[in-house]
Amino acid sequence: PLTADLSRLSTTVSRRFLQKLKSARQGLGHAIPGATTEQVLEAALDLLLEKQARGRGHVKRPRAILPTAIPTPSSDDAGGEIRQGANGMAPAALESRAIRREGHREAIPASVKRSVWERDAGRCTWPLDGGGRCGSTHRLEFDHLVPWARFGGKAEDNLRLLCRLHDRLAARQVFGARCADRYARGGGG
Repeated sequence: PLTADLSRLSTTVSRRFLQKLKSARQGLGHAIPGATTEQVLEAALDLLLEKQARGRGHVKRPRAILPTAIPTPSSDDAGGEIRQGANGMAPAALESRAIRREGHREAIPASVKRSVWERDAGRCTWPLDGGGRCGSTHRLEFDHLVPWARFGGKAEDNLRLLCRLHDRLAARQVFGARCADRYARGGGG
């Protein structure tokens, strides 16, 4: 630190990085004439942080969306409520059937992502064997409790935050190691 507000940052960069920095400085010429290296890097970091926030559903002005109801019919045998999948089937019924949904899934609405992020406090919710939860804040992903491929919905009560390690572990438990490994390598369906 040089002062309470200023610190010195020293790093070694490539020629390619310097070319990108020069191009970025020129691109900022209309908004910030004569931009300093600090101003260019700060603008770049602002864009990166904004992109990451959008990915988590944190946006400055969320769009208004119409609420959608999730049907919860009474169970004949237990007399309680069971959550249905998008096709009207209960998750237990889906697990016993060898069917899966094909095609591209729709994005999770930003409002749902925000709710899940706030509910889970921006931490992995994987339950640990000794009690408690993982709690990691690194490489978090939105995980479907009833997987999308098994007709799970994108409602808040079907989503949780998991770190990448536990997201892959959940996929292995549901779909098996062979299938999960194929998707982890980018092989897809």
